[in-house]
Amino acid sequence: RVAEGRDKSFEPNATDADVDSFASRCGREVRYVNLKDAAAITDQGVIALAARCPHIQRLVLSDCSLLTDRAVVAVAKACPSLIDVQLARCKLLSDAAIYALCECVGIQKLWINSCTKITPPAMQRIGESLPALRDFNAYGTGGWTDASVGAIAQGCPMLDTCVIMGCPELTDR
Repeated sequence: RVAEGRDKSFEPNATDADVDSFASRCGREVRYVNLKDAAAITDQGVIALAARCPHIQRLVLSDCSLLTDRAVVAVAKACPSLIDVQLARCKLLSDAAIYALCECVGIQKLWINSCTKITPPAMQRIGESLPALRDFNAYGTGGWTDASVGAIAQGCPMLDTCVIMGCPELTDR
């Protein structure tokens, strides 16, 4: 178990003010934050969290439907030690978020399933930039092509799990 004050799972009704209050109290000690299903969380809350908690390693933002690239870019810049990032169903995210996360080369787990604005070049960048990737879920992103699958296969030798279902652009090549 992680020491008290170093991890936090928020309730689905959490607000930006709740996140800001927690980050102000715990700041540099925080390693894990789970905001899954916190529908009211905006870029403002996540940007404040990143600024005050630069040692976050595991961040779950899945189903935070108001988040944009701006929040993810801020997290990637402020928290270079990220190893686990879950952004499933954050439908406003695009390639800019992925390009920023690719600067955090230690990422081992990346879930971007159902982030439908992500394109094949961003998927290829993941393969070129995240050699430590072990668990990758990109189900239903629409960013898969034969070239992006090849880039992931070649550039991520540690990959154990890769979910790419629902991608009609793929061929048998």
